[in-house]
Amino acid sequence: MTDILAHLNVLNLKLQGKNQLITDLVSHIDGFRSKLHIFRSTLAVNNLAHFPSCETLSEDYDEVDVLDFSKFVTIIGDIIHEFDIRFQDFEKLRRDVDLFANPQHADVSKESPHLQMELCELQADVFLKGRRERGIEFFKLLSRELFPQLRDFGLRIASVFGSTYLCENLFSTMNLMKNEKRTSLLDVSSKHLLRLAVSQLNVDIPALVEAAPLPNVPINIFMRFLKIFCTLN
Repeated sequence: MTDILAHLNVLNLKLQGKNQLITDLVSHIDGFRSKLHIFRSTLAVNNLAHFPSCETLSEDYDEVDVLDFSKFVTIIGDIIHEFDIRFQDFEKLRRDVDLFANPQHADVSKESPHLQMELCELQADVFLKGRRERGIEFFKLLSRELFPQLRDFGLRIASVFGSTYLCENLFSTMNLMKNEKRTSLLDVSSKHLLRLAVSQLNVDIPALVEAAPLPNVPINIFMRFLKIFCTLN
C-alpha cells in the first residue's frame, strides 16, 4: 500500500498546476495506466523493482524465507479496472486529443468531414510542415481565412477544463486573503485583490499613477505606498 500510494501521489501532483490543457491531463493518466500494467506483470513474478518499500521489507528476510508479493497482483488488477471505469470518457476524446497534438500527421480519412478539406491544405503547406510547435501554439499559426474550422477546433480543445485545480486554488487564495486580521476588507476590494492574486496580469504602477494622481500627495510617496500595497496583497 505504501508503494502504490506513493505512485498515486506522483500522479496526483502531475495533475495539479496551472497552464495544463486536457491533452496534458490525458497524457498523465494514460502514462500511469501503462505503469499499472507494468506493476502487475512484474509483481506477478515477485519482481519488486517498482516497489521499494516491499523490496526493503523482503531484504530483511532470509533467502530461504522469501516473502511472496505476487499474491497482491489482484489488487493491481482492481486498480486497473477502477481507472478504466473512472476515465472511460477519455476514449470519446481520444481522436480529438490526437489530432490536437499532431495535426500534421493525422489520418485525414478518419477525421470529421468538416475538418478534412482544411487538414489536406494544412498537411500540404510547406511552411506548416517545418514547424515544431505543438498544441495550442501550433494552432495560433493557422490563418483565420484559410483554416477557420481547425482554429475553432483548437480553441474548443484548449478551453476544456479537465481539472478542478483552478477552482480549488481560487478558494484557497480567497481564504488566505479574508482572514481574521483583515475583517474590514470590503467585497469590492476582495474582488480586485483576488483577480490580481490568481491572474498573470502585470500591474504597470507608473502608468496608473500618471493617469490618476492623488491631489496633495507627492508622486514619489504615492508610488512607494502603491508598491508596498501590491506586495502585501
